[in-house]
Amino acid sequence: MPPKACVLLLRTSDDKPVDSTNPHDKYEQAIRSRLTSYTSGTLEVHSLGVLKTQATNVQQLASLNPSGISGVVFTSARACKTWNAAMLVRGDIKSAHWAASGALFYAVGKGTAGALKNHQLDFRGTQSGTAEKLGDFIAADPELKKRQQLDSSLLLYLTGDKNRDVLPKKLKEVGIELIELQAYETRYDEHFGEVLEELLGCIRESSRVILGFFAPSSAKMALPVLQQQGIPIPNRSQNDSHDAESNSHGTPRVDIVAIGPTTAEYLSNEENIHVATTASKPTPEGLAEVVDVILSRRDTTGIS
Repeated sequence: MPPKACVLLLRTSDDKPVDSTNPHDKYEQAIRSRLTSYTSGTLEVHSLGVLKTQATNVQQLASLNPSGISGVVFTSARACKTWNAAMLVRGDIKSAHWAASGALFYAVGKGTAGALKNHQLDFRGTQSGTAEKLGDFIAADPELKKRQQLDSSLLLYLTGDKNRDVLPKKLKEVGIELIELQAYETRYDEHFGEVLEELLGCIRESSRVILGFFAPSSAKMALPVLQQQGIPIPNRSQNDSHDAESNSHGTPRVDIVAIGPTTAEYLSNEENIHVATTASKPTPEGLAEVVDVILSRRDTTGIS
């Protein structure tokens, strides 16, 4: 039997399943399904809400005229929720007037596009995975280039309050203009500390702990709370012998995984944290794969 493992997914509180036919969290489900060698008693997977979001500028988005806008860019499912709210205000629950306008719709991933699956929108660039790669896709999109030659290529970009400027900068360099509209704002979830305290037993009773980070913003808020609770966060100077020593003194081995390269770079460069690995794709399957790799890498002795 493998040693007990505790996997904590540090996310945004409203990152919940949107499919009413499958109410289970897709990330938790993917990890449990992949790690079949673990029984319910030896593997615990929990999602913790670090941040919560609130839609902004719903009325402004609802009243926006698609005329003259060549496309709309989504880099998060939260922006999609604001879009959905705006279309409800407008009385156009399937975005028919935007679809009829001929505007192009871009999404950073299939999960983001899936948040608007009931709308009459044909998304492009969903294989990108990151805002930077989506920027490359948009810049090279032949359909958008045609529109540039005929008229202009003005895009509506729905952002949050903590977006990096990677995508806007890339597009502006190739002459693509953006209207940036903040679609949501992010705040610390005051219940995070309480929920973490309830899971300290899971952490202390496990010989392996994996912390999965989903975004730089949630990582920034979560790390001080994790450290205050005595959870050992590996820094970049630590090595395997140090981890083994920590295990021998009765603390779990902690590994850090990131959902994508942007989060991994933040953890490594800004927080000086050792990131064990990064998911190849920001999907439930991609995260489950790296969790499996880490837990299969080596067994450690149990905690006395």
